[in-house]
Amino acid sequence: QIGVNLFFAVLHMTKEDQIERLKARDGGRYGSSDGLAKIYDVFEPATDDEPNALHVLVTKDMSREDVIEKILRLVNLQLT
Repeated sequence: QIGVNLFFAVLHMTKEDQIERLKARDGGRYGSSDGLAKIYDVFEPATDDEPNALHVLVTKDMSREDVIEKILRLVNLQLT
């Protein structure tokens, strides 16, 4: 048993925002957005009926720190 306080943060972002973010990071040199577009269609966001899975909606204007803060807020809400 892993424990009741284990949480999975499932990050979700629109396909368009993901592609834009990746292109900004690698300059479009590595084609990473092409593979991501295919993978995007396979996975889905966490839902409310999944215990200990946190649905974290990431928007294109969020920094890495913003995402971490959002995850920590969601975890704290679950623990209270």
